[in-house]
Amino acid sequence: MYSCWHKFFTLFVFSFTCQWSVAQITTDPTSNSPYSRLGLGDPVGQYFSSNAGMAGISSVYHHPYHLNVLNPASHGWLRSTAFEVGVFAKFTALDSQGASTQEWDGNLNYLAIGFPLRNPINESLDRKEPDFGWGMSFSLIPNTIVNYDIETSSEVGGENTIGAFKGEGGTYKLYWGNGFRYKYFSAGLNLGYLFGRIRNTRLLFLEDEFAYYSDNFADDISVNGFVWNLGLNYDLFFKEKWTWRVGK
Repeated sequence: MYSCWHKFFTLFVFSFTCQWSVAQITTDPTSNSPYSRLGLGDPVGQYFSSNAGMAGISSVYHHPYHLNVLNPASHGWLRSTAFEVGVFAKFTALDSQGASTQEWDGNLNYLAIGFPLRNPINESLDRKEPDFGWGMSFSLIPNTIVNYDIETSSEVGGENTIGAFKGEGGTYKLYWGNGFRYKYFSAGLNLGYLFGRIRNTRLLFLEDEFAYYSDNFADDISVNGFVWNLGLNYDLFFKEKWTWRVGK
């Protein structure tokens, strides 16, 4: 009974934190990135800190106390509840036609919780490694970020023209993952919801000696869709000293 209430309370805290996190990501400003005008914006790294320490390796990584949501097969190796929050910091330097700017910014990078669906306390009392494992996770991960504010000036027909380009928003992924393990083989499934809003605006100003003209164009993009992926993992042991992991 305690285990059920503990997981229920943990999920409640996680859902509340997710709502706050989406609002925080949406409202907090990020650095000026002109290339985020392309596509859905600048992609955000999907791996967690434990994967980042290994150059982003995620296909074969699993750990009893850390999450790897990119390969859901790793959930079958979980031995306890894991709650992970990541933040990032980024330095941006822009240089154009002799003008330069430098900025620091940071934001939430991921929010995730995972737990085993089998009671690890009972298994530890048996004093042997169980052959079967089963785990589940929920995660919120930014997918892309759009944030740019650019101003250009030129002459058209002898008249001074100013263009202002601004964009904001981004897309996010909300994942549910489930994985199981039997001895050294594990498999899993991720089901996710991709959502977000992006707004791109273009303002054109034309000023001559008689009048002042301006045009405003705005594109509002709403992104909604479903994503999924499968994960596999197998551990091979050689001479009780070497381990070869194969994953996808």
